[in-house]
Order: sequence, then C-alpha cells, then structure tokens
Amino acid sequence: MATVSRTRRTSATACPRRRRTCSRAARRRRGQALYAYNHSWAYVDHVLSIAGGYGYLDPAGIPAQAVALVRSRIGSPYVWGAAGPDTFDCSGLVQWVYGQLGIGTPRTAQAQHDWATPVSVDAMQPGHLVFYEHTYPSSERITHVGIYVGSGLVVMAPQAGDFVKEVAFTDPYWSSHFAGVGRPHARGIQL
Repeated sequence: MATVSRTRRTSATACPRRRRTCSRAARRRRGQALYAYNHSWAYVDHVLSIAGGYGYLDPAGIPAQAVALVRSRIGSPYVWGAAGPDTFDCSGLVQWVYGQLGIGTPRTAQAQHDWATPVSVDAMQPGHLVFYEHTYPSSERITHVGIYVGSGLVVMAPQAGDFVKEVAFTDPYWSSHFAGVGRPHARGIQL
C-alpha cells in the first residue's frame, strides 16, 4: 500500500486544479468565522458583501471572471434574441458570460430571475444578476437583466439601437424598474 504525502504545496503552479477548491474552502472558513462571531448568516452575507464591494474578490473565482467577461463585451451591439459572441440582448449577455464559465443559465430574464437565488441589495456582490420589471409590454413581470460589476455599476445590453454598457445601479430609469438581485449557481453551488 502506497503512503500518501502530507507535504503542503505552496506554489500555485504545483497545484493549479486545487486553487479553486482551496479558495472555496477559505471562503467557507471565513464565513464560519464570521458566523461564530455574531451567530447570524445575514451578518455574514452583509460583511462579505462589503468586502466584495471593495474589490476583495478572488481573481481566479467565477464572479471575478464573470465581471471580466461582461466588461469585455462593452460596446457590442444589442440585437433582440442574440446570445453572443458579438451581439446580445440582455438575457443573452448573461447566458453567454456564464456559459463561457461552464455554467448553464436559462434563456430569458424571467427564467433567470426564477433560477437565481434571491439576495438583498445589501448583500449584492460583483457577478450577481440585477433584475428589472416592466421595461416593455410583456406577459412576463421580469423583462430585463444585467450583471453587477461592483462600484455601483451594472453592465447590461439595454435595448435595440443601443450597445452593451455600464449603467449606474442608481440610474433613475433603471432604479424605477428595479425588481431584485439574484446569485447565480452551478449544480447547487452558490457563486
């Protein structure tokens, strides 16, 4: 029977596949430490959202990669029903971004809203989905979606004749249609 080495690997190149696992374990420990301090998961979400707002994201993590991908599409034309890689509608942009990361999302803004785990605005972090309602006549309540990128900005594909762009979360038009925030997930793992 072979013996298993307990030597700790310190080089990221020595253990590239474990970086995400190690990072996920570190986040879990951080959350557990915060919970032990205040015995409230709402407190944990609040503190971690503040940390995320200051840019304390794992640069190799899925949310940070989603932010980089969605920003790489800024300037791409809006086309109704398009899902990339060069033209997008709002939900097609979300589907393309997370699809590049191996995460399947539903196709429409309403279906993405129903799929995502609801998050309070106070707990909103980069990579979360921001939903809007009644932005055009539809039988669906949720008619628009964007990706929160931090610093009070949402990247979205707004409408025909426009381009993918950053919009302030507090923009008067969009905030009047604001419907909620959702955390994407993959195979039951919250991102």
